[in-house]
Amino acid sequence: MSKDRWVPAGVAFAPDCEIDPILVAAAELFERDGYVEARVLDIARKSCVSMNTQFRRYPHKRDLLAGIVKAFADNFAVHLGGLTERRRDPEVERVCAKVGAGGGEVGY
Repeated sequence: MSKDRWVPAGVAFAPDCEIDPILVAAAELFERDGYVEARVLDIARKSCVSMNTQFRRYPHKRDLLAGIVKAFADNFAVHLGGLTERRRDPEVERVCAKVGAGGGEVGY
C-alpha cells in the first residue's frame, strides 16, 4: 500500500504499516456517513473486494469497527516511539515503555 493512501481524519497510522483496504474503506465511510448509515455493500465496492471476501474477513459491521480500532492500537506504540525519538521527554518515554511492553492501562 502506498504511503500517500487515505487515512481517516484524526487518525495517523505509521507510514510503513499495512492496513487492510477493507478497513480503510470502512473507516472512510464511517467517517463520512456515520457508523449506522454506512452500508457494507458500499464498503466492499469502495475497497474493490467482493461481498463474499468482505464477509469472510469481517462477518459483521461491528467486526469492521473492531478491525479499525485494532489497526490503530497495533500502531500506537510505533507512533509513541517516534514521538520519543523527537522529544526525550521522560513522561513520554515512560508511557512508550508501558505500551510497548503490553502494559495495558497506563496509570498516572
